[in-house]
Amino acid sequence: MKTFQPQIQKLNNISCSFKGVSTLTGSALLALLLISTFALPCTAKSETNAGSSTSTTTNTNTTTAYGSSTNYIYGSSTVYTTGTSVASTTIFGISSTSTMGEINEIYSPEIVAKNAVVYDVQNKRFIYAKNAEQIVPMASLAKIITATVFLQLNSARFKIGNQIQTVQIIKNGPGYNAGDRDLVKGEVWRVENIIRYMLITSSNFAAQSLVGSLIDDDFAFSLLMNKAVRDLGYRSFSFQNSSGLSIPNPNYDPKSSDPSNASKQIPSAIGSAKEIAILFNSIFTAIPFLGTASIIPEATFVNLSGNTHVTKNINYSIFQIPHIIAGKTGTTEESGGNLVIEINPNQKKYVIVILGSTIEDRYNDALKLASSTEAFATIK
Repeated sequence: MKTFQPQIQKLNNISCSFKGVSTLTGSALLALLLISTFALPCTAKSETNAGSSTSTTTNTNTTTAYGSSTNYIYGSSTVYTTGTSVASTTIFGISSTSTMGEINEIYSPEIVAKNAVVYDVQNKRFIYAKNAEQIVPMASLAKIITATVFLQLNSARFKIGNQIQTVQIIKNGPGYNAGDRDLVKGEVWRVENIIRYMLITSSNFAAQSLVGSLIDDDFAFSLLMNKAVRDLGYRSFSFQNSSGLSIPNPNYDPKSSDPSNASKQIPSAIGSAKEIAILFNSIFTAIPFLGTASIIPEATFVNLSGNTHVTKNINYSIFQIPHIIAGKTGTTEESGGNLVIEINPNQKKYVIVILGSTIEDRYNDALKLASSTEAFATIK
């Protein structure tokens, strides 16, 4: 199995380019570093006077996820390796490197999804697991992490009186969905509203604009996303942009016998069903609107530029799932149909993760697991 090597991009020109704080020095910059749980993506460049040699030192906290000693195995159940040793860590009582077999305590029928779990939140255990630790593409599920990291960083800025209140749309055009096409370049939104819009429509332009209000480089923000999940103990995730859109494959060769090089695109966001379930439950509990935004039928937004956007949730099948209280969808050619939902049958909370299904079958898969889980919750 080929090692998934994220495309390494140069960070030399970022140099602490957080908007509004790039000119901070001394104690003010130190305060921001201390109060934030994430390191700023700074680089320090020094040039020698002799000859033309140049040395560059990069803040190692921002490159840990992409260092040469770290390998992410795409399609493997090995979630994190450093050299030849496997790093083991405990996540809320569950070892991230444990080998999970197939679990079907809910006696669910067969599903199309290649990877799936049902996580019993109350008892912190999995009652259904299918290839739960295999690392696969997440697609737009990554936007939940984008919003979470942005909100935490913005909270840190609040402590120094420099919180971002509004977001200006930085691009528009055909895009990838109606959410992209409906945005107008230059219009201004309140932070919470553009996050809601991003999650309802899965707009990639909204994600890029949200991140762009904070930092000039989308890839640099993805490094913060990587650091955030690493700091929480998760080891299966890797992000290369804020939207979850696939990126060009640097090793693309249509004549190659290696399947991993045969595709023009590779996933920009990967993770395992197991860790997605645990992390998303934590996020939906801490910031409820991130989970509920994607399960409302429609919403009307009037932004600060006076433009009205009426959004309709195209994922209509999600409303057929009983007891749903939170969710998010994602799809790319590489990922297939993905879906994460929370349900609460019999006042018991469960997280269902569907990865590698089809756009339509992901809902059928979720409905099967939800129905079986409801029966399970009733008798337990």
